[in-house]
Amino acid sequence: MSFKVVSVLVLCCYVCVSFGQQQGQRIQQGQHLSECLIARARAVKSKAAVNLVPNCEPNGDYSALQCHSNSRFCQCWKSDGTP
Repeated sequence: MSFKVVSVLVLCCYVCVSFGQQQGQRIQQGQHLSECLIARARAVKSKAAVNLVPNCEPNGDYSALQCHSNSRFCQCWKSDGTP
């Protein structure tokens, strides 16, 4: 599964999966972007050959199961983003 950042603006941000379904929440002006959403946006923009794009929960925490999109490798993460 591949992910892409559709729009990163001062007023709002959506991180969407490739088929256009919203992942997470819409971020309004003045709201704090979670570390997970920031890491996700950076990973999506990265040109690295091996890259883990973090999955985030609607509340901004990291999802418990994180998988590399280019392999079958998955690992469990804590909600703060530590493996």
